[in-house]
Amino acid sequence: MNRKYDVILFDMDGTTANTDEIVLQTYIELFSLYGNGRKVSKEKIYTFSGPPLSQTLKNEFPHLDYQFIFDEYIRISTPKYYQLLTAYEGEAKTLKWLKSQGFKLGIVTNKRHYLSIECLKILHLENIFDVVIGFDDVNNAKPDKEGIIMASKMLGCDNFDKILYVGDNDIDYETAHNAGVDCCLVTWGPRQINKALKVRYFIDYFAQIKEIVYE
Repeated sequence: MNRKYDVILFDMDGTTANTDEIVLQTYIELFSLYGNGRKVSKEKIYTFSGPPLSQTLKNEFPHLDYQFIFDEYIRISTPKYYQLLTAYEGEAKTLKWLKSQGFKLGIVTNKRHYLSIECLKILHLENIFDVVIGFDDVNNAKPDKEGIIMASKMLGCDNFDKILYVGDNDIDYETAHNAGVDCCLVTWGPRQINKALKVRYFIDYFAQIKEIVYE
């Protein structure tokens, strides 16, 4: 069998780290404290996982000073990572297999760099990835292609046909499309995925990645 890809890049929230309950509980508390009585559905809160945090906080709390609501988000969410963060079934085994096969692995996310590293430590995956590109490592957040371009350079891969980007939402598809790389979207999250998108692969569980990286 021949390898289709040399580099596999992953989104963080909803793809590598199951942060959905963290995001949900944090925003429920934020809206309770500062939402002026607004009721926001779980379905909408789940869509907050993807865009940059700064964008979501500014959109949802325009009446508040950004630094204040950002600090409150961090205060509320930080302890929840140590209580609620989980990996996905079969994830660690699959990632270790990919690494053993010689694939270069990376993270490209709209999550801040230090928190991405902390997530990987909590999940005991800190030695798996060759590069981590966070929101604060780039000038332009996803869906801009900058993060994927940066990761490809750091990993020494200039053939974008050999790069696969794995994510869980429309922003991830747009990011891959903008960078000119193949996209794989996971279907295990609570977000609705537009199946009309011209995604190369959809996978229902983590180990399925093994089935799409060889030809």
